[in-house]
Amino acid sequence: MRTVVMTLVSLSFVTCAPAPGPNPPQGTPVERSRHSPPTRRATPQPPVKVTFVRFFANRTLRVNLSHRGTAKTESYKMEGWVTEGSWAGSRKKLIDPFPYGAHKFEIRDVATGALLYTRGYASLFSEWQTTREARKISKSFSESLRLPLPKAPFELRIHSRTSRGKLRQVFAQRLDPRVKIRPSRPLRGTVTRVLHKSGPVHQKLDILILGDGYTRSEREKFWRDAKRFASVMLADGTYGAYKNRLNIRALYVPSVDSGVSEPRKGRVLNTPLGLSFNTFGSARYMMTEKNLALRRAAAHAPYDALYLMGNTSRYGGGGIYNLYSTFPSDNEYDAYVFIHEFGHSFAGLADEYYTSETSTENMYKSNQEPADPNITAYLKGRFKWKTLVRPGTPIPTPPTAQYKNVVGLFEGAGYKAKGLYRAQLDCKMKGKGHVGFCRVCADATARMIKLYSE
Repeated sequence: MRTVVMTLVSLSFVTCAPAPGPNPPQGTPVERSRHSPPTRRATPQPPVKVTFVRFFANRTLRVNLSHRGTAKTESYKMEGWVTEGSWAGSRKKLIDPFPYGAHKFEIRDVATGALLYTRGYASLFSEWQTTREARKISKSFSESLRLPLPKAPFELRIHSRTSRGKLRQVFAQRLDPRVKIRPSRPLRGTVTRVLHKSGPVHQKLDILILGDGYTRSEREKFWRDAKRFASVMLADGTYGAYKNRLNIRALYVPSVDSGVSEPRKGRVLNTPLGLSFNTFGSARYMMTEKNLALRRAAAHAPYDALYLMGNTSRYGGGGIYNLYSTFPSDNEYDAYVFIHEFGHSFAGLADEYYTSETSTENMYKSNQEPADPNITAYLKGRFKWKTLVRPGTPIPTPPTAQYKNVVGLFEGAGYKAKGLYRAQLDCKMKGKGHVGFCRVCADATARMIKLYSE
């Protein structure tokens, strides 16, 4: 890797005053200034117009990092970078307009200082920070950032949110993409199929479903499962309304063992993506810490958003914003989990339930407004969806049948029965019933779909 060194040139300005006569003027400092030439103002430079063609090549760059820390500390270290296929994201909407996620990364052009690309995201590390274990030990997680490949030297900056919700810079490194960057190594036996196509990858939201725990003899089962869940998404009231903005693909990755690991039962399997229940000690939380294996597999297809489908009948799943979501293939609630968890990973939606046990502690503070679009702390009489509430609706809103289909302010959300509020009595982000997204969640999802599509 070549290091880009910038040389700063110091400019000094010399003022030529007239030669003094026999009695040079003395006067006050103000009077003396009249004998100096006027100060020249720097000509303001027009803002740099950032276009994809000017600043980016049509390739995907993946930067791999280690993210280490404790409940109160963190640090990043770059571990390498590789190129993937063509850039699947939008070529027009390069700046993230949303305040979601525990982190945000940005890249700036070194020569002009122009802001080229930003994305908010959350991480397995940021969730682990809210566990009891994080108070006792330091731990490292593998993470990856994906972005369009810049043509010229750039600076990567990563920001994390403080306990007060403000972003602060925690990492910065200058990189020169003009050096030779190796491509991601392909995996043997992978197969990709298009399940739904509405247009070119850079103009649509590209969703990729990867399977884990499917042996070679179960490949046809994987295709049946993936096709069924693609149909679930296209039939959903929110995603189905935008099916002309979606591309859905499935990627088969052969597994040595069948199923998903369950460490509490002593069941540890050899699967390519490493999906496992009992993440952070939670029985139902099904995630993976094998980030590089996951990214290497996913590099075989274009994608904006990732699904990991576990070959299991056990109930469970998970979703982290701009990382991935997971779901079981054969559970009675699998269709619910499929849509619910994608609400987290894609649209940045918070859980609205408050009675189930979770592995994290104090994820939300009642005295601080959450960034998530679908819950609020209702501080100083303010909440995000106030314009959607009809006149005459009581605030807070009683949780009675009278207000079943009304947008209001219902107490109980974000794992807290008191101090946090949701928009409607029920929602896909709250319960397992046959109910769709509430108005607020549907609107937030639609805005995100439009960010990735044209």
